[in-house]
Amino acid sequence: MSGHKGWLGRLLIPNRADRRPADHFAAYRLSGATILQNSVRDISSTGAYLVTEERLPLGALLSLNLQREGPLELSAARRITTVAKVARVGEDGVGIEFVVPHDPAARRWAHLIESLSEQTKPQEMLTFLRMCDAIGFLSRICPLASEEIEQLFQGRLSNHKVKNAVEIAVKAESFLSSKPAIDKLRADPSLVVRILEVGSCADEEGLRNQWAGLLSVCCRVDTNSDADFRFVDLFSQLTLAQIRVVNSICARSIKIRSDAGALSGNPTAFKIEDLAFGITLREAQIERDLEILSELGLLQKAFDDSRTLLLSDTIDLRPTPLGLQLYCRCQGHRGTPEEFYV
Repeated sequence: MSGHKGWLGRLLIPNRADRRPADHFAAYRLSGATILQNSVRDISSTGAYLVTEERLPLGALLSLNLQREGPLELSAARRITTVAKVARVGEDGVGIEFVVPHDPAARRWAHLIESLSEQTKPQEMLTFLRMCDAIGFLSRICPLASEEIEQLFQGRLSNHKVKNAVEIAVKAESFLSSKPAIDKLRADPSLVVRILEVGSCADEEGLRNQWAGLLSVCCRVDTNSDADFRFVDLFSQLTLAQIRVVNSICARSIKIRSDAGALSGNPTAFKIEDLAFGITLREAQIERDLEILSELGLLQKAFDDSRTLLLSDTIDLRPTPLGLQLYCRCQGHRGTPEEFYV
């Protein structure tokens, strides 16, 4: 927690765990695109009780801003930004325990939130809360990467790209919300930074969702595998048009298993005009995209030169096992491709 000054400091007396009434005190948190306000019935240095009709599950992690009831405060001296865990469920609300960081790395995350709040205008509080959610999630999956994330958010990315990166992180957390041991999941900082930096260029919501799915799959209890790095690198190389082709082929093709158990797709006929997805693309560009996807091992095509495209309105394409695996990872699927395409 941060900003324990003035009346907040008097309310949260250090080393006191007894609950104290908190009149006109509220917790603000983000739910989708809505800011929820829950009254705080009582509070201590270790937790609080939130009055809410929402049935929050035990162990759920919440990113909260605690302050006096009223407009959301930007001043760090007048609010607390914290992460809490649902510890018990009552008839009219939930008891929460604060997840209090003590190490220097955690203090860097708190400093990043404070510096972002200083740049936030009052009318942008929804954006700020989404940033708090995103940074809270990132601090949990890569706790030692505060410096890298700070450089990314406050140095290399424009405001527009920061917004896209925040959306990717928030969506990735939603992919993991129902997973067991979510508080134990970790990801390699270099993978996280690569996903956020490249994904921040995506202006299409669907593409940002795929980056979020890939990020969620890279969050593990154990260390990241070579496959995690390989799939992030592979997806980073694709253009929007190429991603659309892979998505369409993997979604539409009939899946089959070989005698050895490997999953692949049957050849499926696609109209040439459909592969342009409403974009004015020449056959030569479509051919180059298909050639690149074939060279990357994501699909197999049934032609060797451009004459096939010029003489036919359709083309047979099939996804490879690698293409099918990349697609299901980008949907946030953590199991085997066989389980995803069943």
